[in-house]
Amino acid sequence: MKRYIRILIIGMLLFVLSACGGADTDGGVGVPSAETPAAVGTPTPEATPAPTPEPAAPALETATVSERELFDEEGVVVTLRSLEFASGGRADLNVLVENNSDDPMTVQVRDVSVNGIMFPSTVFSSSVTPGNRRNDSVSFQSWGFERLGITEIGTIELSFRVINDDNWDLSFNTETIVIPTSISEQVSQPLPETQELLFEQEGISISLIGIEEGRTDISVVFLIVNDTERNITIQARDESVNGFMISGIKSTDVRPGMVAIDTLSFSERRLEENGITSIVDIEGIEFVLRIIDNDDWNASFNTDVIRVTP
Repeated sequence: MKRYIRILIIGMLLFVLSACGGADTDGGVGVPSAETPAAVGTPTPEATPAPTPEPAAPALETATVSERELFDEEGVVVTLRSLEFASGGRADLNVLVENNSDDPMTVQVRDVSVNGIMFPSTVFSSSVTPGNRRNDSVSFQSWGFERLGITEIGTIELSFRVINDDNWDLSFNTETIVIPTSISEQVSQPLPETQELLFEQEGISISLIGIEEGRTDISVVFLIVNDTERNITIQARDESVNGFMISGIKSTDVRPGMVAIDTLSFSERRLEENGITSIVDIEGIEFVLRIIDNDDWNASFNTDVIRVTP
């Protein structure tokens, strides 16, 4: 009897082993091979067409400049080398500063514009001791391009302030220097739409673009056009919000024939001190603008009170 049971068990094991031998040896149980036809009635998935890419917006990186000497005065020479673009949207105008004088010098930029719009967000201050030179860069910050709506650099205009560190009386400013880029002839710079003309007199106009709320302030945004031959500075005075006197921040330089987009900004802290926590709390903003003629201070004047509302 025991012998019969052993024979039966052995037979069952041989049957199981022979059945396993017919399985796939690649471990792909239940997965059809490349030669296995698709199951009847199962639709073949169609490839999803790639989306059509949208046209790329104009890029700052399309512009280049030619190497040339920008000025040579009082032993200080500045030579333009190149225009480069860094990550994050910053642009760098690379220059070589040479000091061939006997005094230490610091070279800075002033009255910078891009495509005819004043560009205040530049960084440059280069100190060079006598007989030495320095490779440096005039940096155009990315937020400036965003604020002004500049997507291509056609023309850069600027002047240099050369400071004699031993004798400030010997310091001087250069003439305005025009730097056209390789795409200057094809760049047409649009200006933002305005809501209201706030002031216009003798070639100077100031229009309201809008009131916007930032992370730490609320700002009145202006479009300023200086269609005169005078260098002007525009500042704010007697500012109030909802009838509360609140000092704002505004000082804008505009060269002859140029445009500026700038703000009168009120800090979040100052507004909250007067119960104003957001732009929806603002009923009205009043201020006077001081138009300063930098060529003739006697020609400076104030506007009437200007009132704007969100």
